[in-house]
Amino acid sequence: MFVNFHFFQLTRFCARPSSLVDPSDRTPTRVRTEKELPNIMKLKEIMSTEVEIVRSDASIQEAAEKMASLDVGALPVCEGSRLIGMITDRDITVRATAAGRDPKTTLVSDCLSAELVCGFEDQDLDEAQALMEQKQIRRLPVLSRDKALVGIVALGDLAAKVGAAMVGQATQAISSSKS
Repeated sequence: MFVNFHFFQLTRFCARPSSLVDPSDRTPTRVRTEKELPNIMKLKEIMSTEVEIVRSDASIQEAAEKMASLDVGALPVCEGSRLIGMITDRDITVRATAAGRDPKTTLVSDCLSAELVCGFEDQDLDEAQALMEQKQIRRLPVLSRDKALVGIVALGDLAAKVGAAMVGQATQAISSSKS
C-alpha cells in the first residue's frame, strides 16, 4: 500500500514536469513541493453548475424530451441526491430504440450507463482531462468531497479555458477506438 501511494504521487508529479521542475535549481531533477506549486486550475473553476438531472424511475421518453429541450446529449441520473449513472442519447438509441422497446414504459434505470466516472471539484484540470482520455468520455460529472453532484465538465468547457490544442489531443484520445 505504501509503495502504491508513492507511485501515485510520483506519477502525478511526472505528468507535469514543466510545472513542477524548479528552473532556478541547478539540479534538473528537483521537484517542487505542494506549497511551491503554482496555482493550477481546478474543475470547480470551469464546470457548469446548473446541472439538470433525471430520476432513475423516469421513462426514457421523459429523458429524451429533457435532453431535446436542454440541447444536451447526456444527463446525470440520480436517486434522491445520489448520482447513480449517466444516460446519453446513444444509450437510449442502442439499448432501447434498437431493441424495439417502448419509450413510454422503458425506464432510465434500464438503459443508463452504470459505470460511473466522476471528478471532484478540487481536482486539477490536467488530471480530469487524463481521466476523460483514459475512460474515453466527453462529459465528466463533478462531485464535492461529500459526493454530492455539484457540476459537470464537458470537452467544450475545457476548450474554452485551456485552449484548443490541449482539448484537440483529448478529443483525439477519447474518439479513438477502445483497445
